[in-house]
Amino acid sequence: KIEILNNQLLISNNGLPFEEVNVKSICKVGRSSKTPKDYIGYLGVGFKSVFLISESPAVHSGNYHFKFSKKEWADAIHIPWQIIPIWIETPSISNDGTYKTKFLIPLKELKLLDKIKEEVSPLHLNDRILLFLRYVKEIHIKNTEDKQSRTIKKSDNLSENKEYEIYQIEEYENENLKNRDKWLLFKSVCDVPSEIKEDYVTKEWERDNIEKREVLVALKLNEENKLIIEKEGTAHIGVFSFLPLKEIPSGLNFLIHADFLTNPGRGELARECLWNDWLASEIYNLIISKVIPISLKNGLWSMNITEVLYSNQGGHELFEKNIKEPLREYLENNSVLIAEDGSTAKADEVISMTSEVKSLFTEED
Repeated sequence: KIEILNNQLLISNNGLPFEEVNVKSICKVGRSSKTPKDYIGYLGVGFKSVFLISESPAVHSGNYHFKFSKKEWADAIHIPWQIIPIWIETPSISNDGTYKTKFLIPLKELKLLDKIKEEVSPLHLNDRILLFLRYVKEIHIKNTEDKQSRTIKKSDNLSENKEYEIYQIEEYENENLKNRDKWLLFKSVCDVPSEIKEDYVTKEWERDNIEKREVLVALKLNEENKLIIEKEGTAHIGVFSFLPLKEIPSGLNFLIHADFLTNPGRGELARECLWNDWLASEIYNLIISKVIPISLKNGLWSMNITEVLYSNQGGHELFEKNIKEPLREYLENNSVLIAEDGSTAKADEVISMTSEVKSLFTEED
C-alpha cells in the first residue's frame, strides 16, 4: 500500500515482519539477506534508493522501530548516517494490524511530490507491474491530497498445467473496476555461463557471483483464453527488469522480463554488455523450447501463435538482434503453421486461401 500524505509517503506491506538479519541487511552497503544463488534480486540497493528523496526515513516492523536521520548528526557530511539506525522510543505509527511493516518517508523537498504522483500514475505504473513480481499480489495507491485511489490486483495462478501459468490482473479507480486483463506466462531458470560471469561489465554490476537467472514471456489472452494482439495506440510497456522499462521499445507483440542491466534512470539498457545479450538469447530459447511447442498443442492457441510471435524489424537493437531476427528465421523455416488436417507444416509447404476461393475446388482437385 502506497499512501501520499501531504509531504510524505507511507508504504506498507503485509509480509513477514523484520527480524534482526533484515535490519542488518538494510544498514549495510551492498549487503542483503538474499543470496546470489537466488534467481531474483539480491544486490541490497533497494532500500538505499530512498535517500534520493528523503533525509529521515523510518521503519516500523515487528518489534523494530528505527529511522535514519541526517539532521541528528552535526557533521553529517562526514558521517555515514544512511547506514546508522536511530531507535524510536515512542513510535507514532502502529504496525500491529493488517500491515506488519511500514516505511514512513518524509520528502526532503516538496517539489518531489509532483514527481512521485507522476511515477505512480497509470502512465508509469500500470497494471502489468504485478505480472513479474512473485510475492506481491495487490498494490493500493491512495492520494489523500487529491482524494484519489487506485488498486491493482493479481489473481492466483489460474492454470492447472505446470508448464505455464495464467493470471488475471484487475485495476480499480476509486473502487470502480477500470480494466481487466488476462496473461499467459512462460518461464525458464537459466544457469549463468562462466564466460558471462567473467565479462568486465558483469563484474562491474556485481553479477559475477550469481548462479541462476529467470526469464519470462507473457502473452495476452481474451476472456475465452485465446491469444490476442493488443490494438495499436494502447499503452504498451513491453520490457521488464523487475519493474517496467517504460522508455525502451521491444517491438514485440508480447511482454518479456529478465534482469536486464539498465542505466540509473532505467531509461536505457547497458550497451556492449554480454549479460544483456545472454538474457535476450535465453528469452529466444524459452520461446522456441516452450512457448511454441506448447502453444501448437493447444487448440486455443495453435492457430495464431505465429501471428503473435512474428514481428517486423524495429524496436531496441538488443531485442532485434537476439530475439526478433532469429525468431523470424525460426518461424519461417520450421513447421509452426497448422494445416487443414491438423498437422503442422512449414510456410513454404502450404498455401492460404479464402473460403470463397476454396469453394471453387473439389476434393479431387
